[in-house]
Amino acid sequence: MIAGGLLFVGGFRYLRPMKRLECRGAIVVTLLALPACQGLVDGAQEQFSKDNTCPIERVEARARADLRPSSFKTQSKPPAAIAADPDRLRMWEQKQQEAFASSDRRYDIAEAHGCGKDTFYECYRSSQHASSMSCSSESLVPPEITHW
Repeated sequence: MIAGGLLFVGGFRYLRPMKRLECRGAIVVTLLALPACQGLVDGAQEQFSKDNTCPIERVEARARADLRPSSFKTQSKPPAAIAADPDRLRMWEQKQQEAFASSDRRYDIAEAHGCGKDTFYECYRSSQHASSMSCSSESLVPPEITHW
């Protein structure tokens, strides 16, 4: 006996095989149910709107592939005891470079304009919220970095 797509045989329940048309419909419904992923530009635009109380329709944002997070960082000076020891200084500098490289791999830069303001954002896709971007503004912009 077949009831609601299930086949009952000898007291056991089996799913009946789907017909090709039913399978396509199930795939389409499944794909439509997936949340849309927010892109870099949309994430920066939304964050700028919140940060600056600016209507999102008045915010323009662009990805800045020419910039990396390390473009906004200045390398700090090592403590005197480390600077005085060449081996420790080499280790300290390597650790600094690894931190910059890690940041450059994980984050992307976007720039947003609106309501008379310009801001650079460092954005990444969170593992807990994979469908959206998390962005934070860059507070120190070196003079050699120009706005679009």
